[in-house]
Amino acid sequence: MKHWIKRSLWALAGVLLALAALLTGYVYSLDLDAEPVADRQATAAELGFGRYSGPSRGRILAIVSSAAELPGGGRGGFELTEL
Repeated sequence: MKHWIKRSLWALAGVLLALAALLTGYVYSLDLDAEPVADRQATAAELGFGRYSGPSRGRILAIVSSAAELPGGGRGGFELTEL
């Protein structure tokens, strides 16, 4: 009876050790030292990613219904229309 408890505990310890090794390897693979240092005093106007958002193509309107068929006999579901 005690043999399977011991085996289960060893298996659990092995799984936890493998998980810790994988997590450690993942964290070290991120190479956080190569990232630029964050400027905590920067304002939103100084950040470069918000200056040009690309060409405007209109808005997307989503019409959603939860019925399989609409009362007029049309299919339910969702429809995306670009305006």
